[in-house]
Amino acid sequence: MKISPHCLVSLFSIILLLGFASSFHISLDAFVSHPATNRALLRAKKPCKEDFASKDYIIITSRCKGPKYQAKACCSAFKDFACPYAEIISDETTLCAADMFCYI
Repeated sequence: MKISPHCLVSLFSIILLLGFASSFHISLDAFVSHPATNRALLRAKKPCKEDFASKDYIIITSRCKGPKYQAKACCSAFKDFACPYAEIISDETTLCAADMFCYI
């Protein structure tokens, strides 16, 4: 009995596809919720009590101009803007620093 090459290729393809299909099995454990750990990275940060969306950033934009941003002028402008908020933007339990940098 002689088996044609076309038949062997088809049989091989079916076996290969069945092997791939069985490797894509999703465990039901993936859908079970697990209790959160006490890692600091997983803790949600508190919203900022300071509204950085409504702040006036002209102190920065008027002195820190491109296309060649001068470090001395930009750093000085940033310090003048940020120093009054130093305590709240240094609090790593809040989103204050992220909010401020987002609006800058």
